[in-house]
Amino acid sequence: MPQAPIRLIAIDVDGTLLDSSHRVQAAVAMSLAGLHQRGIRIVLATARSPQLMEPVLTQLGFLPFLICFSGAWIGDPRSQSTQQQSFFERELSVSAAQQVINVASAYDLEPNVFYPFAWRVRRLTPEVKAESDITQTAPSLTPELVEKAKGPSKILIISRPGEEADTLQRIANAISPFPTATFSKPNFLEVIAPGVNKARSLAIFAERLGLDMSRVAAIGDGLNDIEMIEASAFGIAMGNAAAQVKSVADWVTSSQDDAGVSEAVRELSRRGLV
Repeated sequence: MPQAPIRLIAIDVDGTLLDSSHRVQAAVAMSLAGLHQRGIRIVLATARSPQLMEPVLTQLGFLPFLICFSGAWIGDPRSQSTQQQSFFERELSVSAAQQVINVASAYDLEPNVFYPFAWRVRRLTPEVKAESDITQTAPSLTPELVEKAKGPSKILIISRPGEEADTLQRIANAISPFPTATFSKPNFLEVIAPGVNKARSLAIFAERLGLDMSRVAAIGDGLNDIEMIEASAFGIAMGNAAAQVKSVADWVTSSQDDAGVSEAVRELSRRGLV
């Protein structure tokens, strides 16, 4: 049980903030706006890029801080320009990015290459189209996925329906330990810079605010949320979370479709933490 009030709450996006229709439910938006009005900082910690977060932010009544790419980018969307938004970035090297692209291509899977405000693919596969529909953002079709002088923030590899269950794990094994390979969903392999995860970036962000992790709570559902939930003073797993996530949480809330984030806020209030 935390000994001090929570002043910062980190919230995963897909499977946590958003319901299964990829919307922020009214109860969730209201509960977070209430915390914001009371001066409790909210940071959305997601595997998405800042670009793909723009449709999500329009559903909230305020602009939270962002930890994107599972920790590889931290920023403030209230800044006037995209160049000014970021105050922490970690990119893949150009050579590492090309290695990941080559490995994915060997399995005939399309690498989705992300820079903070660019999403590049070579072909519009059904999996890419589905992600585009969910995020309400269209990727750029180009044969040149990686810039010559700057590596990407993330490469996402999505397995096809019916794909062998261990295909993405084989890809992860082929490219690890450099860079970092993590799963945001069972069929979503996220490849980011070495040593990056949500927990480390959350600690960096908390320190920027003058807080330590004893003043931080975190809510999530995916395997890439485990470190963040473990590192927080009060870690909450969604009802729809994977079993591994629930096993490390201090408390389990209801599912994404039952406004689990709103219920988590009520629980924090009931415990006198917010």
